[in-house]
Amino acid sequence: EAVEIFSEILKLDSEDLIVAAKLAELEEKTGRIPDAVQQYIRIGESFLNSHLFKKAMEMFKKVVVMDPQNTAAHLQLAKIYIKQGSENDAKKEYLNVSESALAKDDLDNAFEYAGKAVELKSIEAHYIVGIVLFKRQKWAEAKVEFDILLRFKLNHVGAQVYLGKVYAAMDQSDKAVEAFQKALKTDKDNVAALEAWAEYCIKKKNNGEAIQTLSTLIDKAVAGNEMARAVELARNM
Repeated sequence: EAVEIFSEILKLDSEDLIVAAKLAELEEKTGRIPDAVQQYIRIGESFLNSHLFKKAMEMFKKVVVMDPQNTAAHLQLAKIYIKQGSENDAKKEYLNVSESALAKDDLDNAFEYAGKAVELKSIEAHYIVGIVLFKRQKWAEAKVEFDILLRFKLNHVGAQVYLGKVYAAMDQSDKAVEAFQKALKTDKDNVAALEAWAEYCIKKKNNGEAIQTLSTLIDKAVAGNEMARAVELARNM
């Protein structure tokens, strides 16, 4: 009943932030999370426009607790952190958004926000930029990004795997093998590294190595109860 009453009041005065905050709290308590998120974002934006950064931050932090993948809230937090001089926190927010975008195969936003994180001296963001460039078949540019990351994080398995893929795409077989082997030496049980190595061996008709690697992957799939995946790998064998 309270939610209905506060909703009616907001229809009469949409700028009443005290009522909006009460409504958001009630919606959160009653499990109406999407509605609560929408209210908190609107309140946060209003505080932000009034340069009330601390209050705005409180609202956006509430949103990311309820909805960790909410892009709008992370971007607004990044803006506030920059205004407050907290560049380290800002780059984390941009990195979070870029990772979410990449997971959805949204390459444009992944590239844009990873680039913003790079501008704020994020080393990890070079990985996202590199993957986007790789997916866009810009091999040389992708290599630069992975090289930068590996300069600071020698044992970054993901970067080593993608560097191997880059060399494979550029027909530099020796360097591709070296990169894949470095990844596996760093973490012999890394599934992404094993999959990339198996794929490369199949392509190069190195059947013995491919079968051995596929066998390892099948064991891992079975152990993880991923039976459909295990069947797919077995068929490749």
